[in-house]
Amino acid sequence: MNIAEATAAFKSIVELVSRLSKFTQAVLAIAIAVAALAAGWKPVLGFYEWCLSKYDGKILDLFKELERAGKLKHPGKFVNITAVPLPLQEIVKTVQRPKKHVYKSLRRLENAGELEEVTAGWILKGKTVYAPPRAYRL
Repeated sequence: MNIAEATAAFKSIVELVSRLSKFTQAVLAIAIAVAALAAGWKPVLGFYEWCLSKYDGKILDLFKELERAGKLKHPGKFVNITAVPLPLQEIVKTVQRPKKHVYKSLRRLENAGELEEVTAGWILKGKTVYAPPRAYRL
């Protein structure tokens, strides 16, 4: 379809709509708006989830880095070793975010199956809680 054909098609649509009553034009405009919102909802939701994953990723990276450091300190000894469970206040201090925001991020990560809450704090999901002496704490 070239520009001339597209222009002719657009003019015919405008002429057809102008023949409709004002009520029918309003209903048509509402239907088009609803269709546009429905079509645009998925990309907007995807962008929102992407932003959340970037925001929550800083907290998840903290846990993964602590696990990696623990494995480097104890190479080959424990397959499922993880750092000491991190309490909420320590996570808040490390990532420098409000407690409420950190807690919501932790809950989202828990619902996603990345983290789990234990008695002493939070750990990576599926890892054994290992509590080394205080001197080895990460």
